[in-house]
Amino acid sequence: MSQNNVKTHYHGHEHRHGGNDHSGESTRRLGIVLALVVVFMVVEAVAGWLTNSLALLADAGHMLTDAGAIALALFASWLSRRPSGPQRTYGYYRAEILAALANAVTLIVIVVFIVIEAYHRLSEPQTVMGLPMMAVASVGLVVNLIGMWILGGHHGHDHGRQGLNLQGVLWHIIGDALGSIAAIVGGLLVWWQGWYWADPLVSVLISLIILYGGVRLVLKSVSVLMEVSPAEIDVREVQRALERLPGVVECHDLHVWTVTSGLESLSVHLIVDPFPADTDLLAHAHEVLHERFRLNHVTIQVEPVGFAHVECEFV
Repeated sequence: MSQNNVKTHYHGHEHRHGGNDHSGESTRRLGIVLALVVVFMVVEAVAGWLTNSLALLADAGHMLTDAGAIALALFASWLSRRPSGPQRTYGYYRAEILAALANAVTLIVIVVFIVIEAYHRLSEPQTVMGLPMMAVASVGLVVNLIGMWILGGHHGHDHGRQGLNLQGVLWHIIGDALGSIAAIVGGLLVWWQGWYWADPLVSVLISLIILYGGVRLVLKSVSVLMEVSPAEIDVREVQRALERLPGVVECHDLHVWTVTSGLESLSVHLIVDPFPADTDLLAHAHEVLHERFRLNHVTIQVEPVGFAHVECEFV
């Protein structure tokens, strides 16, 4: 190590991509849930039109976004498996982030339309068939619970670190389940008390559920695209851990970002004394980053004290 500067890429043995479970089992589960959602979406839309229930139509609209979310998850999973190239050195890993963002925007747009229609119906309540509304919403709740069970079994081993796109799918299904419960309550009030205003009111409650999920997905997706440090990783603690390594005087230019869900990357410059550094330093650094912070994709540049950086100008 007689060079004045050593740049080492030290990669872990597992470059798994967390939320991007590309197994055939994942695809099969998503395919089953997609079929369930599409079939019941059609049933609920027809029932909402026949019963004049905005709550059912709102829930059917949410299920349409569910179908889109699952389809995008499947497409993003396929796209992310495409090999990288000289122009796309990370491949297509961020396809799932773009898919999650698209799902989130769709959710918010649907909320706007539902709230506008609910406002008109609250001003002039319309007759709604409460008992059929309850029956359809109850079946919808069962369908959503089955979907949650299927997806929940898929995510059980990931300890909350599943991909944003698949988180979005699961959130869509959870939101639908809550929406079905709200529609059941609304149908009960219409059938039992004749409170027709309960239907648009319930549709607004469903919209708030959808809006919450949509905003969360937007914020998470934008954070990844803006390369914000992952919330679960304390960058200051990473810096302290690296500076406690034997021979490390200081670390700087520390960056931690997310390429795609479950694939966090780190780059850092370590100033060491004496230089050249102990050959075990990189192994120790990798072990600390892997064991304490679950960082496997790291780039470490080792520098002597007083090393002057040469700034590159981009023309």
